[in-house]
Amino acid sequence: MSKRDPIAYFVHRQNVTHYQRLLQTPLEPDRRRAVLDLLAQEDAAERETDIAGHAAAYATDELPKLLRALGIVPQRLAFDDPGTMQGIQRVCFACDHKSQCQREVAAGTAATRYHDYCPNAMSLDHYLIRNEGREETTG
Repeated sequence: MSKRDPIAYFVHRQNVTHYQRLLQTPLEPDRRRAVLDLLAQEDAAERETDIAGHAAAYATDELPKLLRALGIVPQRLAFDDPGTMQGIQRVCFACDHKSQCQREVAAGTAATRYHDYCPNAMSLDHYLIRNEGREETTG
């Protein structure tokens, strides 16, 4: 329902407007409670979507930095193997170790320590082995 998704947001606003109009009419108590419940559900869904959208905007900020630390050019990975890149991004999005990753990248230790915390370590290693000698470290 986030404003980032205009269609979902439009449908959400239409639902809210409809439910609000219903509340302005005489309703039986059970029907009134049902409409209030629907409004509460719309409100909760909007909050959850906004929170998820905000989190998603920053969820994979460290991934390009980690890739570069490993000598992987993010654009090359995305071009050469879009399926792998999408899989890595999905795992990164759901990862619970973002703060550790951020610290390791900032400290310059990510390339030697990512196996300790990164759920993408095996995929990254596999990509590095497959492309040994092709990647160039970027600054």
